[in-house]
Amino acid sequence: MGTSLGFCVKDILKGNIRLNQVIGMETHTAISNEEQLIKVLEQYCMYQWTLDNDWDTWKAINATYILYYNKPFFQPRLTAGYSIADPEKKMWMFAHRSSAPKPVFKKKYKHKTLEKKVRKASKHIIALMHSKGHFFKTCHCCKEKVQ
Repeated sequence: MGTSLGFCVKDILKGNIRLNQVIGMETHTAISNEEQLIKVLEQYCMYQWTLDNDWDTWKAINATYILYYNKPFFQPRLTAGYSIADPEKKMWMFAHRSSAPKPVFKKKYKHKTLEKKVRKASKHIIALMHSKGHFFKTCHCCKEKVQ
């Protein structure tokens, strides 16, 4: 699926593609751990994705965590030293070719463990969004009404 994590997740949120239809991703990101994933999510949630409420924010974070942890996630910037945006390289690399960058396989998480990670990241990012003036109808994490 695609070459942009941000736009691919946006397509999932819009319903253009279902998350269970995604086999894997090749993306321009260079995320090597959960701390970096959260930093990327902070930027996407606040500036790239138009999220109407914190439930949409949670869905975006959940989809990103599933893509990152539980699907093949190719990041040529980490594994091959180049970006998929590099005009010298072909746009699509095929995983069956020996010269193609290999996905960085991370530990796959069971549903409950991944859910805990998503909940923790969501609370952090939603609190950050509230502090920066992003307002929602109802706060998903504390169920309070927000202007």
